[in-house]
Amino acid sequence: MSERIFRGKVFHYGNDCGWVYGDLHHYYNGSFFTQISNIDDEKMGTNTWDVVGHSVGQCTWLVIKGQDLYEGDIIKYSQHKGYALPDFTAHVVYIKELACFGYSRHDLKRAIPFTVHDELQTDFLDYCEIIGNTYENGDMIPVVTESPDPLPF
Repeated sequence: MSERIFRGKVFHYGNDCGWVYGDLHHYYNGSFFTQISNIDDEKMGTNTWDVVGHSVGQCTWLVIKGQDLYEGDIIKYSQHKGYALPDFTAHVVYIKELACFGYSRHDLKRAIPFTVHDELQTDFLDYCEIIGNTYENGDMIPVVTESPDPLPF
C-alpha cells in the first residue's frame, strides 16, 4: 500500500515548506491540529508535520499522466472524438452520498462520479490534465451562477 494516502501544505513560522504526504491525524485539545505523518525507514522513526487543515486532500488512487490525483486537484478535460463532453475545468471532490470520488464541474449543480465514464483509466483520464489545486489555485475555478444541466444522469 502506498504511503501517499493524504497530502497537506506545511507552513513553518510563516514560510511555505511545501507539500507532505502520509497518514492524516486530527487532534483536539482546546484547538484543532491537523497533522500528516509517515514512517522514515532509514531513521527508524516517524516524521510528523503540522499542516493547514483546509489544504488536506485524500488520494483518489487514480493517475493522470503519471501524477497521483488528489481531492482538491483542479483538472482540465479536453473534448475528443467519441465523447460528447465539452471542454471543461473541474475540481476533484469526494461525494459522500455515493462514497466515491468525482469531479465538480463549474457549470453543473452537482458532482459527477468518475465511475460514470466507461474505461476510466484508458479513455477519459487520458484527456485530462492536472492544472493546479483548490488550495493554491482557487482563482482557476470559475464562478457560474446558473446554467442548464445537459447530462442525463
